[in-house]
Amino acid sequence: MNLFVGINNSGKSALLRALSYPLPDNPHKSLEDVGFAATRPPKVELKLRGPLNELWIRHKRTRTEPTFPALSHNNSTEGQQRLLNLLNNPPDAIELEAERNINSTLISSEGASIRELRDPTGQLALSVQFHDGSFRAVSRAGNPDNLPTFFDNEASESYFYFAPERVKVSRYQMAEEKRLRPDASNLPAVLAYAQSRRAPLFERIEAHMAEILPGIERITIAPREQTFEILLWPSRKSELNFSLAESGSGRRRNKHVPAFRRRS
Repeated sequence: MNLFVGINNSGKSALLRALSYPLPDNPHKSLEDVGFAATRPPKVELKLRGPLNELWIRHKRTRTEPTFPALSHNNSTEGQQRLLNLLNNPPDAIELEAERNINSTLISSEGASIRELRDPTGQLALSVQFHDGSFRAVSRAGNPDNLPTFFDNEASESYFYFAPERVKVSRYQMAEEKRLRPDASNLPAVLAYAQSRRAPLFERIEAHMAEILPGIERITIAPREQTFEILLWPSRKSELNFSLAESGSGRRRNKHVPAFRRRS
């Protein structure tokens, strides 16, 4: 079992979303990308490193037939021999390079997941068999290099991503709400009331927010299609604000900041 541990907004949920399928259409935002984030579609690049026999076992466990990349150079015999030499005399670990775009499965980078066997002039994909302790019987594969696909197939059964509970309270219908409900479902409306009618109270809440969540400077409540939505601001630049629904799913209490208490 692998555990990801870190403070709020350190990227734990973002990592799990990047590993999951499909990849959400949620571009990364940063001070360096201001003005460009909206035109740059999300893309994830992965390097998967492990022993060759583990790669083979994982493909068999997910009931997929691995197809390997091979150099072509207009000479398939040379490409086959190069691949067999690598498979039968492997290094301590094989490194696969893969990428995922919006709504796509994990695919090989630039047509070949193994950099040493990448051939931009004409990529081959080959099937192999393991017999009597060695790889043999190479044949042309009907499908392209699919080595990284074991990760998608296995991940769908071996890890879980739980959506953060507060996604439920990031939006609420437009209404004048003065008292927070026990399940906090009307939080956006309550904060909208405080923002417009009780500015000093809203500023205190905002100050507490900045103390508890490092990297968040302020919050605002914005109208969205007959609803109120909570927006978080890591800086004063409007291009970088994002919905509470897109924030990390962890919870952390600063021991120097007292918990909020309900007043009767």
